[in-house]
Amino acid sequence: MESSNNDSRMITYSSKIDLRSYKNDSRMITDSYKIDLKSSKNDSRTVLESSKNDLSQFTSYRQKAIAEAKRIIC
Repeated sequence: MESSNNDSRMITYSSKIDLRSYKNDSRMITDSYKIDLKSSKNDSRTVLESSKNDLSQFTSYRQKAIAEAKRIIC
């Protein structure tokens, strides 16, 4: 009887370890998800900054073209 009782305790203890391990795995997945969101947010900012730079460069070319056209006309 005593041996059988010890065996069931071992199985129960094993199950507890597995549950803790599963809980830690889900935390790791959640942490990864948060990192991915931050990365996506940073990528969006980079694209936005790039778009602003392109617009300001375009505006600069436009101003140069207008100035050149005025110089030619006058």
